[in-house]
Amino acid sequence: MILVSLAKRGVIRPVVSNGFKLDQAGEALQMLKDGKIIGRGVINP
Repeated sequence: MILVSLAKRGVIRPVVSNGFKLDQAGEALQMLKDGKIIGRGVINP
């Protein structure tokens, strides 16, 4: 909860490094397992 509060206040900012479409979820999971996603990967429907 503390990190969420800090993010809401803009004290810290999450880094979204990759965006994926829903049909790319398998690729996103593999990249995550391989350590190829730095920051956050976001899957949009």
